[in-house]
Amino acid sequence: MAQPASRNGAWSEGAGLVVLAVARARGMTNGKKNPTGAGAIIAFLILAGAIVGGMLGQPSAGLLAGAALGGVIALLLWLRERGQ
Repeated sequence: MAQPASRNGAWSEGAGLVVLAVARARGMTNGKKNPTGAGAIIAFLILAGAIVGGMLGQPSAGLLAGAALGGVIALLLWLRERGQ
């Protein structure tokens, strides 16, 4: 790979922007789709489980149920994207 333009070993601002643009362009043309993240789903279900469990007098059980359900959904999303 070619070395970017520099003066006295220091990067010039223009060269840095060109390298950044080329790196982004290469990343965008790999043909792969962006993966779906499940972190927000897991976090929401943990919170929802704790709240619902608290209403029923079992906040710890609700938190664990929410975490389990979030984990199952995350696993299903991963399996779906793995097949594509």
